[in-house]
Amino acid sequence: MQFGKISEKTKRVGELIRKITELGQEQKADINDVRNLIKLIETNYSDIQDDVFVSSVATVLREIDKDGRVDSSEKDLLLSFEKTLEEPISSEPVTEVLGKNFVLTGDFDIQGGKQTVEEMISAAGGVVKSGTSKKVQYVVRGNKGSEAWSFGNFGTKIEKALTLNLTGKAKIKIVSEEALLAYFKLNSQDAMDVLRNQEARFSAQWNTAKVVSNNFTGLTNGQQKVFDLVKDGHNVYLTGLGGTGKSYVLNKIIEWAGKAGKNVIVCAPTGIAALNIGGSTIHRALDINPNKTLQMNPYPTIKDGSPIPECDLMIVDEISMCRMDLFDYLSSVLFKAARIREKEGKPRCQLVVVGDFCQLPPVVQKSERPILEQKYGFDVGGAYAFMGKYWNKWTFKSVELTEAIRQRDSDFVAALNACRVGDTRGVHWITEYSSKHPIDNAIVLCGRNSKAESENNKRLGMLDALSTTYIGEKTGEVEEKDMPTAERLTLKPGARVMSLINDREDTYMNGTLGTVIKCKKDGVAVMFDGGRTELVPLHTWNVTKPTIVDGKTKSETIGIYTQVPLKLAWAITIHKSQGQTFDSATLFPECWDYGQLYTALSRLTKVENLFIAEPVNDSYLKTSPDVIKFLEGRYEGHFCG
Repeated sequence: MQFGKISEKTKRVGELIRKITELGQEQKADINDVRNLIKLIETNYSDIQDDVFVSSVATVLREIDKDGRVDSSEKDLLLSFEKTLEEPISSEPVTEVLGKNFVLTGDFDIQGGKQTVEEMISAAGGVVKSGTSKKVQYVVRGNKGSEAWSFGNFGTKIEKALTLNLTGKAKIKIVSEEALLAYFKLNSQDAMDVLRNQEARFSAQWNTAKVVSNNFTGLTNGQQKVFDLVKDGHNVYLTGLGGTGKSYVLNKIIEWAGKAGKNVIVCAPTGIAALNIGGSTIHRALDINPNKTLQMNPYPTIKDGSPIPECDLMIVDEISMCRMDLFDYLSSVLFKAARIREKEGKPRCQLVVVGDFCQLPPVVQKSERPILEQKYGFDVGGAYAFMGKYWNKWTFKSVELTEAIRQRDSDFVAALNACRVGDTRGVHWITEYSSKHPIDNAIVLCGRNSKAESENNKRLGMLDALSTTYIGEKTGEVEEKDMPTAERLTLKPGARVMSLINDREDTYMNGTLGTVIKCKKDGVAVMFDGGRTELVPLHTWNVTKPTIVDGKTKSETIGIYTQVPLKLAWAITIHKSQGQTFDSATLFPECWDYGQLYTALSRLTKVENLFIAEPVNDSYLKTSPDVIKFLEGRYEGHFCG
């Protein structure tokens, strides 16, 4: 492979390889020549001894020295260095995929990038591994390789393959994206079907972007459809792009149900999500501890006085964050309650679940994964609710909202739609049209909590002002996960903060950013980014669980938490941003989880108000193949049929 650029380091490596080639070509190689080369490496190449070629040469020469002679196989090994240096990517075609192990590296030109290639390999009977080892047969390099290749920097996956090959420990083919695709075109209809399906899906996402007018009021067509289905008694799964008004129609349904005299329980998987909709957590609604659902066969318990048997309509928001074992247990309890209701002549509780599985998946701790896989008997992957035993028993009517309200730019909506299903062209469009300069006072979104905390603490420490620490007050059953903001909240004038509650649209709402002006005993004076200064007083959150009073479901307050409804907001994690909307943001785009990058990008209302702080690798955009199959009605889980 000709790169057109040669660094000083590459020249030196080339000189060493020529000496190695000469040694391999000698009719009768002398062991003293081997030892002289070892000494040369130790004295002249110590500064680049970590180079894959230098280190591999040293390893081979020391093995030869240990044997005391140069045999024919070792000569072949020495001669292979020059060919590999000139052509690290093999010119040989891919000959077989079925049963072979593959490692992918770099960004790929193909629509959908690396994820599409993974699915094509799987369809052709191959297996994609995360790292290079002796068990791997192919390392495939995407066409969008880094210019660093010109200077001998191949990346860890390829370097590991080169090391194994050059030291005679493996025979891994390092091939191009084109070589693999050429194999698929000639030999695998299934792989090509994956590509065609991807292209059709991506095209549909770009072409179905819709926005409503700025003066629109009422319900969109999709929202009206959901509302009517719920009124007609159907179980409904409501999904759609962020900003399409899922929460809005949810509130309309709750309002209607209350007027219709229905007993309604509103809940969500997490404490913050529950607070956002004025409901309780699923665990509190069921009155169970978090570990109950991890049991192999948890018995569905309905305690005396539980509101569950009286519930006519249950609404679960943020269903994408609800893990499969929790959804299964919730369903088993509702089905048990249905038998009680049937004896009273009442229909089974109606269930409405709301959320976007294309966003972040449920949290599965490392210690919990083997328990879940033992419980279900298969690799649970993202452990989404639809993967469990009960999802199909509800026969949900699925509605996807497509008319965006939050994002008013139809091109931006189209790009987000593309990102939602893994089309990297959406990321490319957003990157091209996003701001090229940092935006003053923009919130920073990043993947890791440590980075967000570090950024906030660093910025707070840089302010030359006295700090005030507000101590939250809690009574009753209040756990850390129920607290929207820190129990010890330290602020200073000049600190960037985010509101955690809705006041009024002309003042501040949940997610509104501002700057602290003054810390007072009874609250914090904040100049919000719209230019208005408001005193943000202490706020009290009620931690609730559903109960039954006189045959009606009510929300019983079991704990109270009082604190200033603000949090430091120079930076937050992408996970914490889910459900929020920001006027502007700076994004550090390194992402590794399904839906993570899409979640971050869809927090904005205008693409020009997004500054992307670092280059975006295509591999950062990850969409769960199980989610895509589910959305298209192709998911064949272990409990289907």
